[in-house]
Formats: sequence, structure tokens, C-alpha cells
Amino acid sequence: MDSKTKSRIFVALVAFIMLGSTAGFALLSAPTKFAGNTVNENQGISLVNKRQLTNNEILSVLSAGRVLIEYSYPSGCQNCELDRITLELFTQKFEQFVILSEFEGNETKVELTGKNGDTKQLNETISEGSLTNLFCDLTFAQPRECLLKELDKS
Repeated sequence: MDSKTKSRIFVALVAFIMLGSTAGFALLSAPTKFAGNTVNENQGISLVNKRQLTNNEILSVLSAGRVLIEYSYPSGCQNCELDRITLELFTQKFEQFVILSEFEGNETKVELTGKNGDTKQLNETISEGSLTNLFCDLTFAQPRECLLKELDKS
């Protein structure tokens, strides 16, 4: 083989590997859908809701296999903005698994409701770690972070 043929084969091989890795990455990072994962779009339930959900909306969220995070805070709360940002970022990270409802209430409270209507209250500082621990206990569909957490326990 002459050097031109060898370099053409090498270029074709590199191009094939690049295209294959791009296609593989696209397939692996595409969101997976499973039965019952979508909330009825006609009901107008968005990922982050700045109001308390109705009973029918809560039922729709839970029957879709998602975890509902309810965050209530007192009117005029100055320190609640950081908590709201943390909750919204968490919700966006787990957008296929979580719906957030944030609204004014009598006290600052975070409750997560998941499979079988089980409800747990967050009794510690609002952080991604504390939210993930409760979320993983309540979610029916286990995202990668929950599965990795289970492996770490072993």
C-alpha cells in the first residue's frame, strides 16, 4: 500500500469513529420516556407552579409517577429566595420526575409527596443533598442519582 491509501483509510477510520461517538452520545443523552411519566399538558401543570395545586392537579401529578414538592413560605419572607432558587434548580435537574408548587403560607415548610401518596417533610436545611435523599425515598422511577446512591450504601 502506498502512503496516500494508508492516509485515506486512516482519515475514513477517524471520521467513522467521530460520527459513531456523536450518534452514541446523542442516543445516550436523550431523555427516556416510560409509561405514565407525562403530566397531562391540557391541565396546565407546569414544572414550577407559583401557586398551590388543586386536588385534581395533585392527583394528576402523582398518577403520572412524579414526586410533588410543595414549598410554602410566609408573606414577605426575605430569606426564602435562596430556598426557592435551590428548589427550582432541583426541579429542573429532575424535570422528568418532579413538579414544584411554591406558595405563600403561614410558615416555611417543604413537603414531598410521592408513590402511594407517601409524604415526607424536609426538616433540615434546603439543599440538593437533603432534597435528593427524600426524593429518592419517594420516587417510583429511580433516576441515575438515586441508583448511584443505593450503590454507595452497599
